[in-house]
Amino acid sequence: KIGAKLIDSSIDTARVFENVITPEEVTDRPAQMPIALEWYEDFLSRQDDRVFLEVGGETVPLFDVEMDIVEAATSGPIRFEARAGASATVYEMVFSDGEVAYLPALGSREAMLTVANNRIPLGDWLARNHPTIRFDDGSFLQGNELGRLRRQSDASRFRQERLITWAWDGIDITSESQGPNRQAGTVQRRVLDVISAYSGADRFDVIFDDDGTGEIADIVAIRSGEELIEVHLFHCKYSGETQPGARVSDFYEVCGQAQKSVFWAEELPRLCKRIRLREQQRLDAGHRSRFERGDLTDTAMIGRRLRKVRSRLKIHLVQPGLSATRVTPQILELLASTELYLTETFGVQLEVVVSP
Repeated sequence: KIGAKLIDSSIDTARVFENVITPEEVTDRPAQMPIALEWYEDFLSRQDDRVFLEVGGETVPLFDVEMDIVEAATSGPIRFEARAGASATVYEMVFSDGEVAYLPALGSREAMLTVANNRIPLGDWLARNHPTIRFDDGSFLQGNELGRLRRQSDASRFRQERLITWAWDGIDITSESQGPNRQAGTVQRRVLDVISAYSGADRFDVIFDDDGTGEIADIVAIRSGEELIEVHLFHCKYSGETQPGARVSDFYEVCGQAQKSVFWAEELPRLCKRIRLREQQRLDAGHRSRFERGDLTDTAMIGRRLRKVRSRLKIHLVQPGLSATRVTPQILELLASTELYLTETFGVQLEVVVSP
């Protein structure tokens, strides 16, 4: 059944789906821009270290797998890349006689998925467990079922005055990742410096650089209070040009990342486990720690407390390529669609950081 999970078990799920989601069967892809691809939602609850993807002889656990839209367009086959480490292959979604198949694109090879010791071609597994394709207007596709989120009121629209502006002096806004050497002058480094300076009640107890294949977000920051644990995910994106402007293309990918990561609202204890797995993997390989603050012990302790203490997830989009004074209705509509999905199906807040 098409839909999304709700984190509040007291909510009448059927009523919310009826009021928020309009489903329909389709025979072809919608003429909208695809911005994200997500695994079948029940699959996401499986243990990260018991599911493996093999591409071209390279095998990695689920937490190191990347599945991303490629060659995004409003027409033609929807193509996506399955990446295992340095190896990748491209699939395309094919409609035929009311069915949907996932086939390696011309010149690409079949990947193999291992689940519970069963090895199966990835395309076959996807045909049985359709991924979710998300579009820029808030609609989403699971197999041949298209779901549309109905906007409830103008109050749900993202407003220009809500954009948060930071100064980006000394930052190359076309350079996103700080990399393993914590390179200064990058977008990610700027975000880390800003949030590391928070003090008092705003201070984060754990700050983790998770940038890379299979990331939770570019930055994960956790504030562990006595009665509430707050987990903040920061998705950073470089600007398409050296000067801030109003390019909607700067937002497709980062909005897609936000929509994919909202899954963690229901899986915060496992988020801490994922951080620990990825950090230990890096340390075992002889690489430096990705913790900017805190460590494996702190994260394990928070993970245990998350099973007993009230928690909240907040998602931040950081795109210095947008000038707040030049934002267009098209960009605000894309942000509105993203926020609608986050808030009305998962109750997750959205914050957007841009240039003045």
